[in-house]
Amino acid sequence: MLGFQLFLHSLRMILGNLAAAIRITIPILVFFAVLTAASLILVGSPTATMQWTSDMEAGRMVAPPAGFWVLFPFALIGGVITFLWVATAWHRFILLEEVPGAMGPRFNGAAIGRYFAAGFVLGLLIFLVAFAMMFIGGMVGGIVASMGLGAWGFGIVMGLIAFIPILIAFYRLSPILPSAAVGPRITVGEAWSATSGSNGAMLMLALISFLASYAITWPLGLLAATAAPVAIVFQVIVQWITTMFGISIMTTIYGHFVEKRDLNA
Repeated sequence: MLGFQLFLHSLRMILGNLAAAIRITIPILVFFAVLTAASLILVGSPTATMQWTSDMEAGRMVAPPAGFWVLFPFALIGGVITFLWVATAWHRFILLEEVPGAMGPRFNGAAIGRYFAAGFVLGLLIFLVAFAMMFIGGMVGGIVASMGLGAWGFGIVMGLIAFIPILIAFYRLSPILPSAAVGPRITVGEAWSATSGSNGAMLMLALISFLASYAITWPLGLLAATAAPVAIVFQVIVQWITTMFGISIMTTIYGHFVEKRDLNA
């Protein structure tokens, strides 16, 4: 039940503050508009990049479109900066009631720097957890598969031993990100302690979030095959929703477990 409450609160957080959410995400919207224009100038038709991506996914090693390597650093660095900008602004709006301006949120360099550092620490910790759990899961899964249970047995073991602990660890440690945005910063140990006893809720939250994400992205394949322009617009909307929802989940976890806020507020 707690996992569902966390999910529902995160959803209400966006719907109840939709105008502010749109203003806060102006940096991302502007960045993608600039990126699209730059892509048309440097790479050419978007279908060229899409075809190259499709070829790479199919295992066909082909050269990227001209201008790709000029555009790639801009896309990577610009994407990271705008995401950090939006994430910190959303945390601060919800937790500190720091209202964004009409043209977007204030660029808080100090908060963004702290958020980047906390994200690096979290990413490193999750990588170490993933490495250890997948190593153990691979060994046990291989034994299970050799007993006649095949790929299904291997997949179930990997899910139980590797992927579930990784998801739980990420959610339980995620409060270090909002704390970096709003201050005072909490340590990894404090985040883990604050979320103690929530493993089941975090697992339920991850499952519900996955199903919801699958449900809203499912029509994309159909639209891409029948109405490409509509599919592009739909994909932008879906990306906006999933990005804001992911940030809102971390905000909810921090607010409830660290600041002891009521989920019905």
